[in-house]
Amino acid sequence: MKDDPKLIGYFYTDCPIWIHSRRPENKPPIFDPELLTSEAGRKELFELATHYYRVTHDAIRRYDQNHLILGDRYEGRAPLAKEVLRAAVPFIDVLCFQNFGPVAEVAGSFLHWHEVTGLPVLLADAGGKKGGWQRDTYRHKIKTLRELPCCVGWHLCGAYLRNHVRQAGVRDQRLQPDQRFIDEMTAANRETADFVRRTADY
Repeated sequence: MKDDPKLIGYFYTDCPIWIHSRRPENKPPIFDPELLTSEAGRKELFELATHYYRVTHDAIRRYDQNHLILGDRYEGRAPLAKEVLRAAVPFIDVLCFQNFGPVAEVAGSFLHWHEVTGLPVLLADAGGKKGGWQRDTYRHKIKTLRELPCCVGWHLCGAYLRNHVRQAGVRDQRLQPDQRFIDEMTAANRETADFVRRTADY
């Protein structure tokens, strides 16, 4: 894939469950969160995560020196151990989070994790009918995110298709264009392009 002109970079695991369970499957965490109450447990998690991120980083860099390593797509509203992020930082280029909360919540968490790690942040997935995310307009969301200096982008998962989960999309369940949403996205994206040009000129 390294010669693909459309390639930006490489994601790893979608919503890894380092220290929390996954519902509704009740899949247990990779690492027992109770062990984080001791220095030895925190050290063990840091070493485990360091090994994981080093191996994945080195495997990619063996073949591709140029594209971004985006790492895991963390679940923004689930517990996340600082030991995991500390281990990841030397081996990834961008922190990636999924978060389906209101955009103000997303922005606050991005600022926090940027301050903790020093890395830029990408919204790796946002959409769906539950939670505050759906109540904010596309224009308001993208405006809020583009004005965060630490935020490098937003991956609107499944934006091409509106269904029972995603209540907005460029096509409906019958694959017919949703012109209202297309117009909203087009106008907001043009505003963002103008914002980027003004920022670059400055």
